Amino acid sequence: MRFETKNNLRYFNFEEVTIMDIEVSSGCVTLVMKGLIVKGNNPNNEECVDRFVDTANLRFVGGKISNVVKEGYKYYDANGNLLEEKPDEPVLLTDIDVLLKNCKEVALYDVVALSESDSGYVYQVGIDLNEDDTYWIDISCEQTIMEWERFMNRVN
Repeated sequence: MRFETKNNLRYFNFEEVTIMDIEVSSGCVTLVMKGLIVKGNNPNNEECVDRFVDTANLRFVGGKISNVVKEGYKYYDANGNLLEEKPDEPVLLTDIDVLLKNCKEVALYDVVALSESDSGYVYQVGIDLNEDDTYWIDISCEQTIMEWERFMNRVN
């Protein structure tokens, strides 16, 4: 890939991203994405305005999935009374492969840094599998590498 940014996910906006695929191999978790926005303050962005890029790969080098949770919910009526509550559900590590196979052309909700230090990084990746199901995947890694081939249109 022509451009890359290491260990600086704050230079990206994930609000328009669609995950095309998630690849897990020994020592690396890769998100293949479309719709990524490179912020204007990214050192690779010469125009200094937010811009879309073509297909981007977010690699969690030394990456390992440590936890997966299906997000719960609470429903309230107009008066603020709780009508229904469903708690978060942990996903068994043995079921993660099935979940990841379904993560093709799905919305990326967000990428949240839980910890960033010299000893490593931990991120939570939120995936909207469909209208009703959001999953949070915890990934620990040694470093992150975001790479892409070319810039596209400016963000309006």
